[in-house]
Amino acid sequence: MCKNVLICFEKSTFWYSPIVRWATKSEFNHVLIAYPSEIWGGWVATDIQFDGVRPIVLEKVIDRKNRNSIFEFYKCKIDLHDAFIKTRNYVGVGYDIFGFFPTILKAYMYTRYKKLPKKLEPKKNRSRVHCSEFVTTLLKNANLPGTEKMIPFLTSPEDLRKYIISSKDLFELTKNPLKI
Repeated sequence: MCKNVLICFEKSTFWYSPIVRWATKSEFNHVLIAYPSEIWGGWVATDIQFDGVRPIVLEKVIDRKNRNSIFEFYKCKIDLHDAFIKTRNYVGVGYDIFGFFPTILKAYMYTRYKKLPKKLEPKKNRSRVHCSEFVTTLLKNANLPGTEKMIPFLTSPEDLRKYIISSKDLFELTKNPLKI
């Protein structure tokens, strides 16, 4: 059972973070999923960094290099167990570093104009993902209403955040689970 799953939005201070926020018109530049783990005895995040999709203790994500990130947490009100099972093959997949900036450009073009010029039509590397692509895929795998039209690798953290904020019956803003 996967109750108490959190969607965590991050505004980080990495050098590229302002570029991501600007290009995607996002307040946040990163998104990840966190859940309580009986096995590890605390909160675990499924996060995507330059080494790919990895489970990591949530405290380490929040304290990563003391970079003074700002987080916003949304608790999912439904069980996402089946969606995690459908999405499990992403764990271990690499970070889409070479698609990172082209994806930002595509997200920018799509967000601004709702269409892509022919030269920017999606050519997705299926063996690599970025953060909002992973979270969008998980939510689509849960068959949540409103996700059917989302294109995972063109979805920005802000697109996800707007969806979550508008889905009050599915998500609620909550406090940092480590401070409760």
